Amino acid sequence: MANVVAIFVGGAAGAYVRYLINVGLLGFGYGFPLGTVVENLLGSFVLGVLSGVFLVVQSREWMKLGLGVGLCGGFTTMSTFGGDAFHLWMDGQMLEAASYVSVSVIFGIALAFLGIHLGMKAGALHGKSGKVGAE
Repeated sequence: MANVVAIFVGGAAGAYVRYLINVGLLGFGYGFPLGTVVENLLGSFVLGVLSGVFLVVQSREWMKLGLGVGLCGGFTTMSTFGGDAFHLWMDGQMLEAASYVSVSVIFGIALAFLGIHLGMKAGALHGKSGKVGAE
């Protein structure tokens, strides 16, 4: 039951932060879905960091699920990404659509890799400090 609650709370928090970013970036993209790009790239990085840390530091399952599946899952959005790409393409903005997809995919993967690397380093530092990860 703790897993379900953690996913629920994390998902609600992630979706709310996604909403705040979208509202905060309205008007800055000039028709380009900047909010979705920022959310998905940041979410890729954060999930990478969390994954890296959890590879090195033991943690409770509900924490992994709440932060990964819940928070990052609620924060990032594949459906909006697909819809935005479709709308850009259908509006005749082929270059914008191609840029949107390319930036999102290439930088999303790169940031996930960077996040995993940094998360593993942070987790290793945490382990060297003598603290127990599954407190």
